[in-house]
Amino acid sequence: MPRLLRAAETHSRSLGYRWNPAKCVVLNPPNAHGARPLKLYGTEIPSSNSFMYLGIPFSIKGAIDTKLLLQHNVASGLAAMRNTLQVLGLRISSFSRLTSSRLYATFVRPCFECGLCLCLFTVKELELLEKGQDFCLRIAFGGHKTTSTAVFKHITNLPSMTERAHILGFKFIVRAYHLESDSLLGSLLSFLETAPKSKRFRWPTLTRVNPIWTKPSLCGDLSSNSERLDYFATSKNVKLSILLLREQFLHKKLNAPKPPVLLSTCRIQLGVDPTLTLPMLNSDRSRLLHWRMGWLPGRPPPCSCGSANASRSHLIVCLNVASRLQVSPGSRPNPLDYVINQLPKVIPAYPSPQLAERWYVWWPAVCSILLDIDRICHPDGGFCNEAADTSGRLLLDKL
Repeated sequence: MPRLLRAAETHSRSLGYRWNPAKCVVLNPPNAHGARPLKLYGTEIPSSNSFMYLGIPFSIKGAIDTKLLLQHNVASGLAAMRNTLQVLGLRISSFSRLTSSRLYATFVRPCFECGLCLCLFTVKELELLEKGQDFCLRIAFGGHKTTSTAVFKHITNLPSMTERAHILGFKFIVRAYHLESDSLLGSLLSFLETAPKSKRFRWPTLTRVNPIWTKPSLCGDLSSNSERLDYFATSKNVKLSILLLREQFLHKKLNAPKPPVLLSTCRIQLGVDPTLTLPMLNSDRSRLLHWRMGWLPGRPPPCSCGSANASRSHLIVCLNVASRLQVSPGSRPNPLDYVINQLPKVIPAYPSPQLAERWYVWWPAVCSILLDIDRICHPDGGFCNEAADTSGRLLLDKL
């Protein structure tokens, strides 16, 4: 190491620049074992048990400290949410839920993702990041501290942190292989891939465990690196593989022995839910989202029919939802969510007569049913003229 430092001094003097010893750190210093301290330009270099470089903490052994990295990322993300976006008014009374989710994804989520593509994490470690993301999302959409965020992430098309770790790792692998051969990492790749396992370099493991890079179903059924690189040379194939990964995660959740009840009632396609984008009154959109997220009803109140428990399943039967919507009582997942899932993602420039006819029947009925549920859940609530309007005119006028 002293020879390397002398070489660095010689190189800097020959090119007319100078390293700053005070900004350098020695990890696992030799003087801790009785050797002389390391110096640069005659100045002793400070030593430390860890060192933060470009936001990435390194341990005393010179490896990335994943535990410290996660702690730093979570603290940084929560601070960004509290000190920046929350101060600017990121709450449900200020922005729509879709806008709030986009602000979070743009300004806060990168804090959680720093260094994710360089490391391998356990399930418990990724759960720590997920909890941090959930805390921020509850602020964004107005949930209390134990509210589930699964439906909100699904309808706003926000992936979990586990998915993001796989996606970022995959993008890092693709970009690394497409670097110029004279770049630092580009010139080291062949050495990293052929080095013996005893060297314990991180790169072979990163490529081996990334599902998008290795699973045939996600990389076009290709086995060799050269074939994969040709396949992922276009952004279209990269986006397709990422979409397939996210669909696999979604299907795994829905096909679990005990699938999430509320998530199972949403449409299974990935993408922003139309309930967030189609034109409608604020009261109608609020009731739709509250129904989707299980807040309407929340804790089942007494029903107006005399039943002590106005649960979702009871309200579907009690309010004759199937007959009011003119659909089968056995419609899956239930008559109301079945119709909501049929909402068009976008309103076509020239809507067909069949589409308009269908929604002229369905949409006012959906608005009326949700208003009835709201009145049962809030019997003492005052509903102004707009809040009690069930005509659905904003959407129907576009059809």
